[in-house]
Amino acid sequence: MRRSRPISTALLFSTVLISAITSAQDFAPFTPDSRKLFGAVPGYANTFGIAFDSTTVNGGTTTFHNYKTVWDTMTTTSCTWWGGTECYKQDRPTWAGPRIDVDNQGAHTFYNLWNEPITLAFSTEPGGQTLIYADADEQFLLNYVGETPGNVLGLAENVRQWTILHQDLGGQPINSALNNAPVEVGATVGLLRYFRVDSFPLVLQPVELVGQSEPPLGLHTITPAFLNDFQPGDEIQVHAVAQHYIGPPWLNFDIYTKRIVLSRTDTPLEVIYEMERVTYNVDSATEVTSTITQSFSKTDVFGSIPFDRFDGTQPTLHMEDYCGIPLWTWRTHLNTGLGYCPEENCWGPYDTNGPPPTGITVRVGGLGIYSTSESIISPSGYSTSSDVVHFKKSGVECLNEVVMSTSEATLAERSMTLSPNPTDAAFNYRASGMLASVVIMDALGRVIASVAGTANSGSVDTSAWPRGLYHVRFTMHDGGSATRRLAISR
Repeated sequence: MRRSRPISTALLFSTVLISAITSAQDFAPFTPDSRKLFGAVPGYANTFGIAFDSTTVNGGTTTFHNYKTVWDTMTTTSCTWWGGTECYKQDRPTWAGPRIDVDNQGAHTFYNLWNEPITLAFSTEPGGQTLIYADADEQFLLNYVGETPGNVLGLAENVRQWTILHQDLGGQPINSALNNAPVEVGATVGLLRYFRVDSFPLVLQPVELVGQSEPPLGLHTITPAFLNDFQPGDEIQVHAVAQHYIGPPWLNFDIYTKRIVLSRTDTPLEVIYEMERVTYNVDSATEVTSTITQSFSKTDVFGSIPFDRFDGTQPTLHMEDYCGIPLWTWRTHLNTGLGYCPEENCWGPYDTNGPPPTGITVRVGGLGIYSTSESIISPSGYSTSSDVVHFKKSGVECLNEVVMSTSEATLAERSMTLSPNPTDAAFNYRASGMLASVVIMDALGRVIASVAGTANSGSVDTSAWPRGLYHVRFTMHDGGSATRRLAISR
């Protein structure tokens, strides 16, 4: 059981130093223009960006000032033109701590949230061990392994490697995520493998380089071509819904669109696809099939390192599993009711002349825009959403496909009713002919309930279902089928 807060009682510093590290050609972990992306090991469930707002020199020490993230609590502010007297300060240290001090011998000192130093001297003495950090319970040493040629995100590179020794004060190993974890520095790329500093030693989390901006390696930008990375045979099915509760304008729609990739052409500036597109309109029960050409830019940029920097949206980037396929997932959460105060480097509420819209967009590398939703409660009220409900990628199918067919118009011409609609408890259905089944699906195409062997009418309890839009699919004994939209509004 780890203690709740480290109490440093003995911080020792290495006296074994290497020659000055002054350039990116000399195994320097960072340079003033470093912009790097690290992923938590294993699996990249979280990523951490690093960039520097500024660099200062004081005597023989160079200090890299990390960019700051936004605290999740509000503090008082003098920016009185906002809609309140508080704001979210943008002064929380990143994963690498508030700053990094580098002395003229190349020793790097990081600082955690409690301003405790973690010093790495990067000794290259054969068999050399230097102390990183020690307190009343434990110590961390850096053990030099050697220098070998390697491959860093496709770049041939000489790499120096150390391992971390996590021990008690008697020198006995402590079984943790950092014991024997690597620390690596490349000759030109710089820091490759390290660990989280902000909450160290409460959080012992190895990280490794995922990408950097200069030279550009790995994941360093999110572009339309990166998001829409398909191969012939891939399929993407999207369900798009718009519901305006008060109008005009009335811009309601309920549409399923399936794209099947027929061919791919790459150019230096874009990727071009020929696709078959099938569009099914739920309300009119009509289907249209066409062949289209779509292109996606390789140079337009949605986001760049650091992907986790607050810019009026709340962004997160991580690797996520989609039916066994690991894909990069980038979420952005709108904060349109916040304004920026440069004098205090903080974000706070301001008057939007009405309620600001809220929305979340999830973009997935290899699937495009995976889901997006936006809503506003008043004065006119609306809700829009678009979700991937089925895809096939590299032969792997995921989620439930919604069958689209013009035969569904057969039932649309017959008398059929849903009432009440919207409903807050249950709904009744009635058709002019005998029904074989009634299937209710949510907005993602997942089956919520079904009734088999029905007559021409019945009732379904919805009291346990969340508020939102649903789809009721009716199948007749003669094979005809149709879908109606149901709104649950409690």
